[in-house]
Amino acid sequence: MKFVHRIRDGEGKSNRPWVRLRAVKPARRGGITLRTRRFSILTVVAVVAASTMISLSSLSPAQASSSRSPRALINVKVLGGPRQFGINIRWSYYKESQHAFNSQAKATLNYVKSLGANSVAIAFNIYVSSPKSNTVIAGPGTPPPGLLGELSAVAKSAGLFVLLRPLITETNPKALWRGLIAPTNRTAWFRSYDNFLRPYFQTAQTNGVNEFAYSCELSSLATDSHWKSTVIPFIRKYYSGALMFDASWNPPGMRPMACETYGVDAYPAMALPDSASVRQIVAGWNAWMRRYPFLAATSKIYLVETGIAAQSRAYTHPSRHNWGTPIAPSIQAKWFQAACDFFNQYKFRSLYFWSTSFNKGPQLAPIGGAPADFQGQTPPVIKKCFTGS
Repeated sequence: MKFVHRIRDGEGKSNRPWVRLRAVKPARRGGITLRTRRFSILTVVAVVAASTMISLSSLSPAQASSSRSPRALINVKVLGGPRQFGINIRWSYYKESQHAFNSQAKATLNYVKSLGANSVAIAFNIYVSSPKSNTVIAGPGTPPPGLLGELSAVAKSAGLFVLLRPLITETNPKALWRGLIAPTNRTAWFRSYDNFLRPYFQTAQTNGVNEFAYSCELSSLATDSHWKSTVIPFIRKYYSGALMFDASWNPPGMRPMACETYGVDAYPAMALPDSASVRQIVAGWNAWMRRYPFLAATSKIYLVETGIAAQSRAYTHPSRHNWGTPIAPSIQAKWFQAACDFFNQYKFRSLYFWSTSFNKGPQLAPIGGAPADFQGQTPPVIKKCFTGS
């Protein structure tokens, strides 16, 4: 079966096998520059209980690197708490001003809270220059560790469980999906991966991040012994929270793993027409589940990502997030309802829907935005799924 990419990082980069897409470089915001300053303490975020709206005062963007010594390890691990009902926030950093950062954080987290979510997954891009590269680097939109920590702290102050998800992306816009990378020297690659993410582990610890997905959709490296022998011990020097292995929904990424929590990015293809009922879509989810019986054998499974374009034919390839056809809100709404029913059927630990953009602001209009943004019929479905009302 040929899989089709979806665009999900906001820059036109492709993240799924095997379609090549033209890179679209986003326009810079006119007149906005980053004000460099020493790290200052976040002002307290007030959460108004009646409206669940977030009020941000003067939050200052952090320095572009984390050069300070990490705090003593604090146990922020949360494994046995409430089930997580979350929204993925995709964030590409473009040197936003303090005002822009404050505004975007407020709007995005208010929107997440309005959907009834108790959790947020912050997805951000890190890079390799080619599939065979042995070096992990920053690239377009990679947020500074300190600023990512500030956004995490704001979300925590709003009462949200916070999961961080670094997504490997290639700097070449015509390159393959992250799950197919093949570094020529795996020992060197894992060493670079550890060292690059070290300040992110440190800021996660400092700001009380609940969980860190240390591997996201890296199918070609899923069984490598370095995860257990070097990566996890390295992380534990800097971060004491929960750790997640986050797999892709299709082979070879889906396999049993010895890990604290096992996450799945789930976009199973279904041979269903646009008119399919929610029950038929749930049956499609169950057919996919039967291929991976180990998923039903543990309560540690997290559905970390699922979404779909609100367009005709989307059920046949949910990972493709733009079909170039008119918006059809019911297609997306039925998919989200079916995902919720499937999630409850197996009593998984978490369900995170994909996604809303930190950069562009949440999709609040009844119709519009990118086809995979939450369309008019979808937010009520999400809220009912998360809150029961």
